[in-house]
Amino acid sequence: MPYYLYKIQTVRIEMLTVGPTAMETETTTAHYNYLKALCDAGTIMLAGRTTNDDATTLGLNIFRAANDTAARDIVV
Repeated sequence: MPYYLYKIQTVRIEMLTVGPTAMETETTTAHYNYLKALCDAGTIMLAGRTTNDDATTLGLNIFRAANDTAARDIVV
């Protein structure tokens, strides 16, 4: 199975510098739980974000999928 990498960035930097809105908290909690389940299943090899809280912060995930279609299904 091939490896894939995806990068995610916040669209509202204030989520990190000021604090998240209720919707952002709900969304990031769901995102974390989804990634944790994929990690527990052995699909994700690495998941995490940079420690800086500015416009350059990002999250990276390295995961395995059977093909490009399966990889898109994981990301979307």
